[in-house]
Amino acid sequence: MAIVFDAFSSGSTLPGSSITFSHTCSGSNLILIVGITSNNADVITGVTYNAVAMTLGRKSAFTGPTMYFYYLTNPAGGANNIVVSASSG
Repeated sequence: MAIVFDAFSSGSTLPGSSITFSHTCSGSNLILIVGITSNNADVITGVTYNAVAMTLGRKSAFTGPTMYFYYLTNPAGGANNIVVSASSG
C-alpha cells in the first residue's frame, strides 16, 4: 500500500484561546496529522478532530517559534472541525 497525500486545510490565529477550522478526511487506513506553529512560548494545550483528542507526536522549541505535530489514526470521514486550544492568545 502506498502513502498518499489526501488534503490540506489551514487556519489562522486570532487573539483568544482557540481556533476552529473544517477539514475533510476521506478514504481508508487514514492518519490525520496537524502541524501548528506558535510564535509565543509553549501555549498549545491540545487539538481535537470531530471532538476526539489527538495525540501529541512531537514538539520542538529550538530558537524561534514552537512547532507541534498532533496525529489521529482512523479519523472520522467527512467534513469535521479541528479545534486547536491554547492557554493564551
